[in-house]
Amino acid sequence: MISHFRNQQGFTLIEVLIAMALTVVVATIAYSGLSAVLDNLDQTRQAMNRTTELSKALRMISRDVNQSVNRSIRDELGFTEPAMIGGDSYRGMLGLTRSGWMNMGSTPRSHLERVYYYLDDNTLFRMRSTALDRSYRLDPDNPAVLGDGAVAILQGVSRFEVVFLSPDLISSLPSRPSDGLLDTSRWLRDWGVEGTPNQDLPVALAIRLSLDDLGDMERLYVFPQS
Repeated sequence: MISHFRNQQGFTLIEVLIAMALTVVVATIAYSGLSAVLDNLDQTRQAMNRTTELSKALRMISRDVNQSVNRSIRDELGFTEPAMIGGDSYRGMLGLTRSGWMNMGSTPRSHLERVYYYLDDNTLFRMRSTALDRSYRLDPDNPAVLGDGAVAILQGVSRFEVVFLSPDLISSLPSRPSDGLLDTSRWLRDWGVEGTPNQDLPVALAIRLSLDDLGDMERLYVFPQS
């Protein structure tokens, strides 16, 4: 019986240390792989959220611009503001009158509303006024008079610019652009502001955005001509 116990051998200290080291290595590799998968999932989720935010903002802009109508408004001082106004001299803002304001309750009111876009602190805002001929003035620098409210629609925006094509520059529209894009370098940087003769809708406008994470993009909108 004594000789039987002497023949049994356990793990040596070196074998135990090697086994522990292998366990640590395997666990580290497994954790690194899991961490990489979780990081990729988080990045994918952030990219999807960003894409959704951008798509929603672009759809909103496109809806407003495409439904623009040639209807000027009157401010609280009785001065006329053109149907569309914007550009560098208008603090980089874009203002327009649009149709298609849904009336779910069949309330007796106009289907038109006034919409403004402006950039503030790397965030693109949209504000709207349901009173076209109003007794107050929309001013993004004064939150107390923002009409029906300003809503942040896109963050991480470093540039928001609008350029306009007037009828006298219609020759700059190529009939068949080779790259699918139009040269807007000679278009007007102001529309409807004081000192410009443009009071009706332009032939077209281009909106330029610079996003911190996605770079530059441009959207072109052409208005039907009567």
